[in-house]
Amino acid sequence: LKVSEYSQDSEEYATRFEQANTVLLEQDGSCIRRARFFNISIMDGETEIEPESTVKVEISQSSEITEAAGDIVITHATDEGTEVISEVEQTQEENGYVTTSFETESFSDYGTISAGESITVGVGDTVTLGGTASNGGTVNKWTLSSDGVVTIEQSGTNDATITGTNAGTVTITHEYSTKKNKTAKETFTVTVTDNGGSGGDDTG
Repeated sequence: LKVSEYSQDSEEYATRFEQANTVLLEQDGSCIRRARFFNISIMDGETEIEPESTVKVEISQSSEITEAAGDIVITHATDEGTEVISEVEQTQEENGYVTTSFETESFSDYGTISAGESITVGVGDTVTLGGTASNGGTVNKWTLSSDGVVTIEQSGTNDATITGTNAGTVTITHEYSTKKNKTAKETFTVTVTDNGGSGGDDTG
């Protein structure tokens, strides 16, 4: 069994992120807050093979990154598209890790995702995004996937204020420090409409 994780700075990660986020938005209006994407394969020497029967997969991750058990969505990307795996078991371990298990009959790219509600605002409306507070570090950086949809004001803390400027959808990324002084990322998907939206504060 061979498992490799896509770096958040890689083209593969960006592609899987966009595909999974689109599926979540279309399915129930949710969006990715945190995500990790893995390529899982079975190798026979140098040849990749598929399992002969159903295989159970277990992934354990720090709850700093994945939130609590019950919050994790598993996605599976194939040549036909990206799907959400509906039958998933999750366990909160005593060591603070969350173990997610599911069964599959084929291997390729899988995502472990902490999902949250997407945000809709109107042009001219303002909303405050509440990101995860940095723990023991100084990293608090907010960036936009594209310009022209919202403006953003950041105070150097885990909060950022955005104002809708033009209709469209944008992904906003917040980088912050974990307890182990590593840099983690979380995202917010904001849709700006001409007719107004939910507004208010999103406290994370």
